[in-house]
Amino acid sequence: EYGDLPVADEARIAEARVLFESQDYDRVKATAEKVATSRKDEIGAEAQYLVGASLAGKEDWPNVITALLKVKYIFPSYERWVARACLGLGDAYEHLKDVRRARESYQTVLKLKTDASVIEEAQRRLKRMEQQ
Repeated sequence: EYGDLPVADEARIAEARVLFESQDYDRVKATAEKVATSRKDEIGAEAQYLVGASLAGKEDWPNVITALLKVKYIFPSYERWVARACLGLGDAYEHLKDVRRARESYQTVLKLKTDASVIEEAQRRLKRMEQQ
């Protein structure tokens, strides 16, 4: 397949993104887990996020939470991925009817240095929750 070259994990993550777009969640998880467990850098952070996102695609909410908390605690310096993980955590908590944790997850996004679109989405979700 890709071997152990430094670019191999980048290729695996690129493949996982394509698989995610085609909703092949089991293969996304398998591919991303290989990378997430062997890297402590931004590539590992994205891989761990993709593990959580693949589980969300299958609506496996308890395991989504476990996978995305790993992004937050194993890769804390990669705020771009932590923010995305917190959005996913909020969504998972909402599905499990844990409103307090969902709100906390969205509020965490607002404290991070990340893409404007991610911050806007967290703000939109918080506003929606206030209106419920």
